[in-house]
Amino acid sequence: MFLNNYLKFLKEEVDKYFLKAPISTITDKRIKEKILALVNSHKANCDTIILSEDEELIAKEKITFIDLFAGAGGFSEGLLQAETENTFFDFLLASDINENCELTHKVRYNHQLGLDAEFITQDITEQGFLENLLHKINNKRIDVVCGGPPYQSFSLAGKRKKFDKKNTSLANI
Repeated sequence: MFLNNYLKFLKEEVDKYFLKAPISTITDKRIKEKILALVNSHKANCDTIILSEDEELIAKEKITFIDLFAGAGGFSEGLLQAETENTFFDFLLASDINENCELTHKVRYNHQLGLDAEFITQDITEQGFLENLLHKINNKRIDVVCGGPPYQSFSLAGKRKKFDKKNTSLANI
């Protein structure tokens, strides 16, 4: 119930913003800033954390993971729900080229679940990505790397991009 009420609150506040702000000033960047401000304000004034480390969790074996090409976090969500009798997955970091994915991750994983997951909004083919990744994980061991790399250039479903640069980029990863 808390999650639904919280999401309803965020939607209502953003709707108010749309009604008050002149149309010419509304951009995706300003909407993202507004939502992040709401989340940070709520987090500062609310002690509610949906997921908490209890004694049972501490006794389990921790398997660390990062999620590349994370999108909205489907792989991350699946791994977090894949807890077994003696193990659980510890979410360290996600990355995606789309900056809106960062907002989704911060609200879901850092605020709602109370995790301390990092996020990198950067193309993995950019120079400096690996250094940024290593800095963010801060010498922590990574057990699993998951991800859903872009597939538009070679997919048989949907609109296909035959000569996309990602054809050769993915082969070089």
